[in-house]
Amino acid sequence: MDKSKYITNKKYDKLVSICIPSRNRPQQLATCIHSIINTVDNIDDIEIIVRFDNDDFASWAGIDLIPDVDSNGKPLSIKFIKGSRFGGYVDIWKMDNHMYSESSGEFQFHLNDDAIMSTKGWDTVLKQYSSHVCIIRCGYLMHDHHGNQLVDEQITENIFPIVHTSICDAMGCFGFNASNDKMYDLFCEWDSDLAVKEYGIHCTHFQEVGEHVKDNLPPTNPNDIFTPQNMTINKQLFESIKKGLIKC
Repeated sequence: MDKSKYITNKKYDKLVSICIPSRNRPQQLATCIHSIINTVDNIDDIEIIVRFDNDDFASWAGIDLIPDVDSNGKPLSIKFIKGSRFGGYVDIWKMDNHMYSESSGEFQFHLNDDAIMSTKGWDTVLKQYSSHVCIIRCGYLMHDHHGNQLVDEQITENIFPIVHTSICDAMGCFGFNASNDKMYDLFCEWDSDLAVKEYGIHCTHFQEVGEHVKDNLPPTNPNDIFTPQNMTINKQLFESIKKGLIKC
């Protein structure tokens, strides 16, 4: 892979920061984190940052379900943070930015708490992109909460990309609004050197409406949110970000 246009010499504490916002789903969160620990080759490569709402007492009570060591007893770097209650998925970018601000990894991998890592040794696959500033599109399998596969393809493109932290640093945040995945699509469209498809890393997502989406939230129309027209990033801003990346 020749990505010499975007190379960074910056040193990071961890290879990847896995950031997971969660609300009132301690068992699913524990399953997600178990899957991460059970699939990495080197637990020292990763840190996990979990964000709860201030009023999410069920999640705080369920912390004991979450593993803090691997099968060899090696400790996991995990941090629990809390913040204001936001508007569920439409405000998930605010939670993403909070977790990004607490992270120390070279890459940002922001997952939902209903995702399960499927690839053994996925951190070793990711290491080949170390020092290369890029957006990595992984593969995924989509299931409903009963375990039924929802797509015909065995592996399709993951809506949650792995993003080099230099990109976030150049923007000053992880995302601007609920269309983070669309934003990174535009990045890849505007400069293909930033885009990598890596189906050597994939995970399973379980499509289920969680408590952080369905209770006491203002009504929203997803079609009004997930459109390029509502992106607060434009080509001019992207060009300034890109200059910052080239100098990183």
